[in-house]
Amino acid sequence: MNTDEIDLALYTRRPRERFTQARVIVALKKAAQQRYGTSLGLTKRAARHLRCAESTVRSYIQRYPKVRAVKEQIEKEWRALVDDIIAEIKGGR
Repeated sequence: MNTDEIDLALYTRRPRERFTQARVIVALKKAAQQRYGTSLGLTKRAARHLRCAESTVRSYIQRYPKVRAVKEQIEKEWRALVDDIIAEIKGGR
């Protein structure tokens, strides 16, 4: 793997931070996979994966554009899925 392809900022933490950006991104992706059939939101489920407060995940989303982009992409995929389901239901009537 070429070092130019690796974004080292994703794998380093600031001195007072508990998690790297990459770890929060992985937690968001895992939370998205387990979203179905639960009443918990994305950030709350990601916080459970990380064993931290939901506010911690929200602060990473606010602070880091790459983490925010992953969250927005997940939400966009969910909206597209919901739109497809609604269209299918409306078409079936």
